[in-house]
Parts: sequence; structure tokens; C-alpha cells
Amino acid sequence: MISASNDTVTASLSSNFLPLAVAYDSGRGEVFVANYASSSVEVISASTDSLVTSIHLGTIPLALAFDASKGEVFAASVPIFANYPGTVGYNGTLSVIPETANTVANRIPLGLTGAISTGIAYDPGVGEIFVTNNHTNSVQAFSDTTNASVATIPVGIAPFAAVYDSGRHEIFVANAGSNSISVISDSNDSVAATINLGSNYQDTPTALAYDPSSGEVFVANESHNLSVISDMTNTVVKTIELGFQVYPVGMVYDSSKGELFVASQNGPSLTVVSTRSNSVVGTIDLGGYATGGMAYDANSGEILVNVFIGNFPSNLEDNSTVFISDSTDQVVAVVRVGDDPVGIAIDPATSRAYVANYLGGTISILSVPPSYNVTFTERGLPARTLDRYGWSVELEGLGREFGPGATSFTTGLPNGTYRFLVTGPRGYRVVNSTAYGAVSVSGGSANLTVDFSRGATDSLSFHESGSTNNSTWCFAVVPPTQWCNNARGVASIENLTPGTYPYAITTPTGMVALEKVGSSWIVQSAGNVTLTTSKTVQIRFGYPVSFEETGLTGVFTWSITSQGIVGTSSTSTVVLVLTNGNHAFSVHRVVGYRATPASGHVLVSGASPTPVTIRFSA
Repeated sequence: MISASNDTVTASLSSNFLPLAVAYDSGRGEVFVANYASSSVEVISASTDSLVTSIHLGTIPLALAFDASKGEVFAASVPIFANYPGTVGYNGTLSVIPETANTVANRIPLGLTGAISTGIAYDPGVGEIFVTNNHTNSVQAFSDTTNASVATIPVGIAPFAAVYDSGRHEIFVANAGSNSISVISDSNDSVAATINLGSNYQDTPTALAYDPSSGEVFVANESHNLSVISDMTNTVVKTIELGFQVYPVGMVYDSSKGELFVASQNGPSLTVVSTRSNSVVGTIDLGGYATGGMAYDANSGEILVNVFIGNFPSNLEDNSTVFISDSTDQVVAVVRVGDDPVGIAIDPATSRAYVANYLGGTISILSVPPSYNVTFTERGLPARTLDRYGWSVELEGLGREFGPGATSFTTGLPNGTYRFLVTGPRGYRVVNSTAYGAVSVSGGSANLTVDFSRGATDSLSFHESGSTNNSTWCFAVVPPTQWCNNARGVASIENLTPGTYPYAITTPTGMVALEKVGSSWIVQSAGNVTLTTSKTVQIRFGYPVSFEETGLTGVFTWSITSQGIVGTSSTSTVVLVLTNGNHAFSVHRVVGYRATPASGHVLVSGASPTPVTIRFSA
């Protein structure tokens, strides 16, 4: 579970291993989770966030759908042996799970050799479940009254996904192998139209979304675009280019804003498309690769996107769920979840999100708090300077927010207190004591005005040594966000208003930071620095090396020197932080005792070495 006060995970549920898909049962307030490796469906109570039961299927569930009218969950699955190399001749299964019993009431053979189901759509108009079979190039329709197959409908090659069009009572099926869309009428369970998307092999459709206000179906294609289909004419009425680097993996529709959010494996992680103008209206960098797991929460007006791999210098973490306000199209929170988050479902009654972590074998339960607008407005920058250079606000948890050409920008934030850091162009400093500070959000919007005036600005640089080329270190000023380097060198922030700034250093894994103060190196990972001119802070990373003595009695102190660093202790252990290398050390004389060895060498190579023993004798 995740606390809404600080957006951190406070608990998670074990889900055996490889949870793949999630479905929400609004009637019972329960969440159903498809577990790939354990061949089961688990039921979680949304009121207690606890496991109710685990339903063994004996087959591998790949997709889930909830039938609200019958109170049943349908799980499309394949035999456990179906993934073995060379396997042929297996039949898929549709398991029917009543919400009142939480057991498998019926197992319906899909009846087609090699049927693997990756998409399910429920049609409440006729009470039928439509299941795509991407190895048999067909869709099967099942009656939720009799739980029997009522039709097998040939479609295109490798049907991958399906969506229900409530306006026309049709099912739209994306055929990944033939770059086409099959339109199925639920009145006679037959294909009413086939819509070709293109002849390029990259035109592969990967996701579908339906906009009831415009009567249009949107198709995300691997060819970096969206196909817009009119459900009146069953024709492509427009192609929306998303950008060459965009490879769509998921899509969600925001009904209140009339916008589509398209998740990509790379490039801009999220592309925002207006369904009213059928055009791209924005991009949002999530700092990593979206997994395709997405959901829209109408209560908070937020989009949730699962991210697998983060990239520096972004402050977004690996394996996270990112919250985005649909009022500002800005990231409002980043929450660390389990390994490889894929499926996601939202309980609209409580605004809790359930994230299936495929490799972590867990379900993370997230609270989705409402967000409120926070606006920063600048005054004092000339128009030409503003247009050319802009200004920036580093806001805690959100990374870098730039305002080139704009006198203000707005982002949405849930209740809480957030640190920020403001910088302008060179030669302009903040003059109203808001260069850095904190903004509080408490049930309403917040507005801050930043006044700039001409005056010299300073830079703060951190010059490090001792890290290896594949290690990552970071520093933060204030610190609302981090600047990170994954190689040796200097990291800097420019155009700071003179003043005193708190800072913190994040060290490479297993290492410790030493800061040079005067002629000495001291262990330090946080502090304050006063800027009256540009300044460089010398940082050296190393590994803790322990020297342990035996033989000293009574009250005493003893010391070790290595790499110009002196360590003194009144206990039996002296710890020095040393960089990689073979370093000479010497033991300071203790009156009345002789040290063995009195000097020597210690090898540091990518980790803290075995403690060095120093024996004193009288």
C-alpha cells in the first residue's frame, strides 16, 4: 500500500510469482489477479487489502474480463505445457469464476488448436464475451447466460487486442499480423467490415481505445502513429503522427478531457492526443520505458503509467508508477513499486490502484490522492531574455520544470509540502527571497511569485574523484531533485542567486563520500554552502577500510594514516575511507607500546577489504 501523505509504498501483497493481468469487480469490491507462473487467479479484498483466496486454474491465465451483469470473471488461459518449445495441438480455455463463490464454476474449451488469447472484450448489450485467439486468427463469442460458445469468427492474422464500441454495438479487433482492424457486429456475431491500416510491416496495431463522444476508435501502431477510425463509416479518417521515436505499447482514454495518453517504449514516454482536434497536444518524459500498464482515475483526474527502466539524469526510479494530472499534463508523483510492473486496475470507489509486478511476484496497492494546481509566476525578466533563455523551477519529486517564453507554469500536486529551487538566466537573480523554499498544498491551489532583477549569479560545482566509470553519483541542492553523473568528472548547477544552500550527495553503491575541508578530508554526505561567488566542492568517493587493534589496555587513543587521511579512535577500530588501489598505511606510535605491523599496504578493489589487524605489545 502507498501512503497518500508522502507517496511511498507502505505495504504490498505477495502474489506467488509473475502476476500478469488485473481486473476490478465493482459489485464485490474485489480485485482479481492473473498469475502466470502459479497457474492461478488470486482474489484481493479492496476493503481490507488482503488476500481472500487463490483459485487454481491448472492453466496459465493471460487475460481477464469482468462481467458486471452476471457477476463473473472470465480468465482466458493456455495449458502449462503450451510454452514448451515444439509444443503443438493444445487448446486454450476460458475459465468462468463467479464472484460469490471465488471458485472455477466452468472451464470452457476454446475448441481451436493452438488458441492463445491475449485480448478479451465484454459486450453488455448482448451479454457476450469476445476472446481473441492470435494463433488461430479468430475471435470466439461466448454467452454469459449459458457460458457456451455461440460463434467462431474468422478475422485477420494474429488478433491481439479488442475494444467494445457502445455506440454502434460493435467489437473492434486489432490484427497485429495483417495490419488491419476487424469490426464485429454483436447482432449476428460476424465481421461487418475489415479496415486496412497499411502495407508496411511496422504498421502493426498494438492498442485500441474508444471515444464515445466522437464515435471514433483510435488504433496505436508500431509505425509511430495513431489511426483514427470513424465507427459510422468504418474507415480511417485521419492518421496522427506521434514521432519517429514513439513505439506505442499502451493507451488510455481520459473522458473528462477528451484526451488519449499513449505510452511508448522509448522516445517521449507519453504522448498526449486530443480526440477533439485529432492532434498531438503534448509529450511527457517519464524518464524510462513504459510497460504498457495504464489506467485513468476519474475521481482524481489522474493518469497512472507503469515505468520499467529509468534513465539518468531523470529523478524517476526504475519500476515505478507515475501519476500525471490531466489538468496540467504534468507528473505529480512517482511511486516505487515492485519489479517489472505490468497490469494495473483502479477501484473507483476508493481510488486505489492495484499494480501487478510481473518479476517481483507482488501486488502494490496505491492510493490515488486528489491533486491541486500549484502555479509559479515570474516578474522582472525582459521579454527577449525570457523567450531566449527562459527560467526554471526544480520542484521536489517532479524533476526540472522549464518556462522558456512563459511568465508562469502550473502543475498539479496532492496535499503535502514540496521543496523547490528557482534559477533564471545568467545575470538575473531572485530578489524576493524565493530562490528556494517550500510550497504547501492543503486542499486547494497555491500561487508563488518569483521576482527577478539584474545582478551577478553564482555556480555550484561538485568535483569528484575515486568513482569508477560505471558507477553513478548524484548531488542535490535544497534538494528537490538530483543531478547525476555516471562517470568521473564535474557536475554543476548554474545561475544560483547568492545565498546559503543545503545540499546532499548520493554515493555510488557501497562507497562513502569524503569532502575536502581546508587541507583535511572528512566523511560528509550533506551540508550547507554559502555562495558569494562561484564555488567548487571537492568530493572523493572510497570504500570503508577497517583497522582493528588488539593489545591496548586502559584509556587510550590510537591512529592510522593512509592517503593523507588520519583516523583516530578510542575504541578497538579505526575506519578510513580509501579509494581503489594498493595504499600504504602507517600506525602512529602509542607511548609504551609497539605496533605490529607498524606500516604496510592495503588493497582496495571495488569493495571494502577484509579488516586489517594491528597487534600492540607492551
